[in-house]
This record gives sequence, C-alpha cells and structure tokens, in this order.
Amino acid sequence: MFKQAAIVDASGLILPVNVSAYCYSDMFSQCSELINAPELPATNMANYCYSNMFNGCTSLTTAPELPAKILANYCYQRMFRGCSSITETPSLPAKYLEVGCYSTMFQNCTDLVSFDDFQAEIIPSAGCQSMF
Repeated sequence: MFKQAAIVDASGLILPVNVSAYCYSDMFSQCSELINAPELPATNMANYCYSNMFNGCTSLTTAPELPAKILANYCYQRMFRGCSSITETPSLPAKYLEVGCYSTMFQNCTDLVSFDDFQAEIIPSAGCQSMF
C-alpha cells in the first residue's frame, strides 16, 4: 500500500481489529523515513496478515504493541526485518505459536538490545526460525 513511500508518521492511521490473510503484508515495507507506526489492535491473526509490514523501516525506533494471542501461519514473518533503529521488542503474549509466525521477525535489527515478554509455551517447527 505505502511501500517505499516517504511517510514519516502513520500513528493516526486506524486499522481494524479484524484482519484477513495478507491484508497488511508489505504495507510500509522499505518506508525508510517512517518514525511512528500505527496501532495494531488485532487480537486474532490470519495467515501472512502482517508479514513484511515494516520490513526495512530503518528510522522506526519503537515497534508497535502486538496484543494478538491467537496467531496464524507466518502472520509476523519478517515484520520488523531490517528495522535497524528498534532497540526493544514489543511484548509477545501468544502462548501457542503457528508455523513460521515469528520467523525472521527481527532479523537485521542491529540496535536491538532488549527482548521483552516472550510467553510462548508451544512452538512448532520453524515457529521462531531466524527470529533474530
């Protein structure tokens, strides 16, 4: 939707609670000037719904909260990949992960110093593959 756009502030964008497969995949991918992300209120994810959403947003310093407790296959895959200014992860409250849901989620986040509140109890194959 906004891939590679010169967007700085998306905090006023209101996203719905209900998501569908691929709905926000690549939404802000490579928006290197993005500083403020929108709130992500979804609590029940769909396959690939937030995949690559902020991939390459190198100016993003704070990841939005991720309240979802019901995940889906690859829902957060590569979500913050290459967000080199993020210093800490958001809370990840889901107890049961799905295939690839956190794979490469924070890969190449070179300023990341804090991994906060990971509550997963059941992790399937490739659920967290190359998460960092």
